[in-house]
Amino acid sequence: MRSHSRNSSKPKRFTLKRGERPKLRLRKLETAIKAGNAQEVDSIAHNCVGTSANLGMNAVVASLRGLETAGREGCLDNALPLLNEAKNQFERIAEFLQTQLMETVA
Repeated sequence: MRSHSRNSSKPKRFTLKRGERPKLRLRKLETAIKAGNAQEVDSIAHNCVGTSANLGMNAVVASLRGLETAGREGCLDNALPLLNEAKNQFERIAEFLQTQLMETVA
């Protein structure tokens, strides 16, 4: 039988590792926006929308859909404010999950 402390570290590592993916994708979105690469913005945002929706992270979906639409339409004028909103929502979600994880482990 495994000890509780050994089991409790695995979800934390998993969660923290998975938490890096949205940050990387948001950085890629920012790079694409600043480069004016609407096709890349559409592609990355589309991927993020699907992943976020599948994971029930609905708070971030609206801003990501806005980025997806902006990329598809080739108009990135409002992309940075949408990206900032997505970043804020991801941060809120990450804080919530971290709190829930700490309460579960404790």
